[in-house]
Amino acid sequence: MSSGPIRNVFATSMLQRNRLGSGRASSPYLDEMVAIGMTDVIALPFVFTSGEVHAVAFATNREHGFSAGDVAAIEGVVHR
Repeated sequence: MSSGPIRNVFATSMLQRNRLGSGRASSPYLDEMVAIGMTDVIALPFVFTSGEVHAVAFATNREHGFSAGDVAAIEGVVHR
């Protein structure tokens, strides 16, 4: 069982993407996303000027998940 995308963001400080089709990782968070009809989840670090790291997650229920443009726009909200 996976620890979930938010925990992985804190562990790696890197974007975590989970397409929620067959063969996906399992965690209570991802299982809940599937149960409510989500198809794709992206979580990424949100670093404050103090250096403190938080995480933000985005999910979609679109059939094919996030497009490359969507991912780029989401990554654009995080200043590195």
